[in-house]
Amino acid sequence: MEIAMKNRSKHMDFIRALAIILVIFCHCCETVYDLDSTNAALIYYPTTLIVYLFFTMGRLGVPLFLLLTGYLFLDRDYDNESAKLFLKKNWIGIIIASEIWVIINYVYSNWYYGSDFSFEILIKDVLFMKNHEMSHLWYVPMIIGMYALIPFVASALQKFEDRFVFYLALFYLVICFIIPIVDIILKICGMEGCYTMLSIGFSGGCYGIYFVLGYLLKRNYIKNISSLRLVIAMISSFIMIVLIQCMAASHQVYYKVWYDNGLLLVCGVCIFELLRRLKFVPFYGIVKNIAYYSFAIFLVHNIVLLTCYKLMVHYLQLGRYLMVPVYTVITLIITYLVVVIIGKLPLVGKKCLYLK
Repeated sequence: MEIAMKNRSKHMDFIRALAIILVIFCHCCETVYDLDSTNAALIYYPTTLIVYLFFTMGRLGVPLFLLLTGYLFLDRDYDNESAKLFLKKNWIGIIIASEIWVIINYVYSNWYYGSDFSFEILIKDVLFMKNHEMSHLWYVPMIIGMYALIPFVASALQKFEDRFVFYLALFYLVICFIIPIVDIILKICGMEGCYTMLSIGFSGGCYGIYFVLGYLLKRNYIKNISSLRLVIAMISSFIMIVLIQCMAASHQVYYKVWYDNGLLLVCGVCIFELLRRLKFVPFYGIVKNIAYYSFAIFLVHNIVLLTCYKLMVHYLQLGRYLMVPVYTVITLIITYLVVVIIGKLPLVGKKCLYLK
């Protein structure tokens, strides 16, 4: 999520800042509406459409981050030394910062949920051998695993024509992104879902495909598609995602769109490409700072988010529609201030937040 403050691209900073805001928005929406509850209680609300509209907006944050990573790091030719340097500066840096905050998040979640401290569970969290209580930490083992292979994937991509890479990616797109859509539609229709036995092998799964598509965007693979068509595709795919979730809820099928949904991929790619084409970036001073601290904000925000929620419910009487955006803004501002303060700590500040 991070690159050095110097030699920054304004458009990439804008995408990065937007992505972390959307991630926080998603988690605020999940908290306010209890979307992690598998009893699908939401189907009884008359506001289902708005709720899934909010949630789907938030879900677009991670696709933007993944596309951005491929855009920034795969269009390079790594040799032995540059690969070692990348792993030392980026991969090791992410591991150190992530492990520190895995421990902090575990201690906090114990206090927040009133759980007993377990050294065994803490070790499993640190080794990524179980799902974390703080749900956002699923991203950490995924990105650590993906970053380790970036130099090798990038070097391989340089040897092939973009068209060949695209057609190979298309094969994995069907496996990773189309089948999950068919699966949920079948379940909504009361039929048995479907899956594939085909191995996704070295593709990195749906996350790896996002990386590769980010690389293809860097290579201007869809530059000839007009902005108008991209807007139409973005809006259409977004609406379909929201409607599928609403239909699932109305049929009492538990479904929250995940990153293997092909419509979410289309929407994310369109947004990314449209933002690349902006003639200027508004409020760049603010955007640059949020972008710089984006990974740090990600690591810290759930602690702030849960703390703020208790206080907001107690002191603020807001409707749920208003609660989500206000909750997002408050969480973002407080988290930003926290990471800025931590980042200024001598010797350890930048390392424990992966700031460069």
